[in-house]
Parts: sequence; C-alpha cells; structure tokens
Amino acid sequence: MKNLGAAQSQKTPSSAAARKEEAPKKLVKVDQADVALLADQLDLSKTKATELLRAHDADAVKAMTAWVTAAV
Repeated sequence: MKNLGAAQSQKTPSSAAARKEEAPKKLVKVDQADVALLADQLDLSKTKATELLRAHDADAVKAMTAWVTAAV
C-alpha cells in the first residue's frame, strides 16, 4: 500500500510538466492576408499558418523565417 501512494505522488510532477507544455494560445489578431500568404508560399493549411503567425506575434516575416530555419 505504501508503494501505491508513492507512485501517485510521482505522477503529480509529470502532469504539472504536461500542463506547462500546453501553454495557452496567445490572443493575437492575425491578418487574413498574412494567413493566405503563408498558406500559399509555405504550402500550409490555413489553420497551421494561423498557428505559426500567432506563435510569432502575427509577423509574417518572422513566421516565414522561423519555418524555413526549422525546415533546414
């Protein structure tokens, strides 16, 4: 029985780490023209293009640079 309680206490930090990975999405207004540009030029879905723009503060140049750099 003591081991059962120890296993549960060890799972708590790992679940806390999982919550940190699921960071809340930034509330950034993304221009639809930028979404269309990224979707067309980088061959992404509009959803992925929007996520990429939100991750880079709606800056299309930063988003494209990050995408190209990560792909290399």
